[in-house]
Amino acid sequence: MRDFLVFRRMITPFLIQMIFWIAVVLCLFAGIAGIVQGESAKRGGDELIVAGVALLIAGPLLCRVYCEVLILFFRMNETLTDIRKSFVNSPSLASRQRTRANIEGEEPIEL
Repeated sequence: MRDFLVFRRMITPFLIQMIFWIAVVLCLFAGIAGIVQGESAKRGGDELIVAGVALLIAGPLLCRVYCEVLILFFRMNETLTDIRKSFVNSPSLASRQRTRANIEGEEPIEL
């Protein structure tokens, strides 16, 4: 809970997933509506049918790609945070700091 309050834990990836599913449902409804309108049109319905089928196929796919690109940045942040935590908790890091501090005649830096 503390990580959430100090913005160490991101909620945006979850929100992006929700937005993705809403967008998929909207693409499906719009595609079906286009097909139905194309079928009921007296003239020029072929274009609506093709657009509806294209929206049924390409709409969810493009939404998925867009949302994956957005989530990618959050995954990179989480991965870098995990790497940082593993280095901070690593005993070899502490010994390297002490060795370097002894060579340079300084106090080791606490992280």
